Amino acid sequence: MLVFFRQLAAAAAAPEGDEAAAGFRLNADAGETLADRIFLARMRSLAQEADAEYAGTRYREALRCSWFALISARDEYVHLCSGDMRNFRNCRLDLLLQYAELQAALMAPITPHWSEYVHREIFGHKGSIFAAGIPASMLETAPDLAVLRTAAYVETTMKTLRTRRALHMRPKKGAKAPIAVPTAASVEWTLVLPDWQVAVLNALAAEFDAESKAFPNATPVDIGRKLMAEAGFPKAVAKKIMPFVAQISKLASSEGASALETSLPFHEGEVLAEVSDLIKRELEVAELSFVQGGEETQAAPGKPVVSFA
Repeated sequence: MLVFFRQLAAAAAAPEGDEAAAGFRLNADAGETLADRIFLARMRSLAQEADAEYAGTRYREALRCSWFALISARDEYVHLCSGDMRNFRNCRLDLLLQYAELQAALMAPITPHWSEYVHREIFGHKGSIFAAGIPASMLETAPDLAVLRTAAYVETTMKTLRTRRALHMRPKKGAKAPIAVPTAASVEWTLVLPDWQVAVLNALAAEFDAESKAFPNATPVDIGRKLMAEAGFPKAVAKKIMPFVAQISKLASSEGASALETSLPFHEGEVLAEVSDLIKRELEVAELSFVQGGEETQAAPGKPVVSFA
């Protein structure tokens, strides 16, 4: 970690064009990326969470936020930017410096000597890190919850896409010829759910208890049957209701109320386009396209589908 911090300090002190700063974006002048916004929101969220844990003398949880979760947020940022943990290409130097100084400050109650060394010897600050405290910019501005939701979406989507590729490459039973490695992929997404799915989600949400992640007053089956009796769906739609109820109620029991939402707090197509390089790396394809699904799409908001060629 100290080697990494020294690298950041050297890059910050280097004159323009110097090799020490090569590969970094120095600041947001060239435009702020989704990866930048996610990293900043995560740092603020973890700083405020760690501060609250320290105030409640819950040092184990404070350590989790200050060290393990913060390092994970940094690693995910580097992965989003370059895909290589040894390469900080396209990472913003000013954000990584904020990360380093935040980590030193958050760890100070647990590792005071290490934090003082980072604060004074590596970054050249005068005075004690305890006098400086946690950077005000991390505590005074609330983390952007919509950006954090976007981050969760990107993480979940990448995991899903990797799984789909692995399933695509799995040999079919009895197949003799090897499966051709895909070179192109198409990701289909949608902003709008069919009306019948919206009706199901609203009916389930009305009976859902977010704290217990359960339906305390009626079973999902009863909710679905009541909706079918009242709404009078066409026969072609009615046969889809109960399987959809079963699928969504299962998701709600694990993911919570977000599984019952009918829209997202961000534009899914724009997010996918912004992380297209990451998707190419995850799917190991050279060509990638995005398609907005129509009425018959298998995609749902927050749940894109992928096909290979």
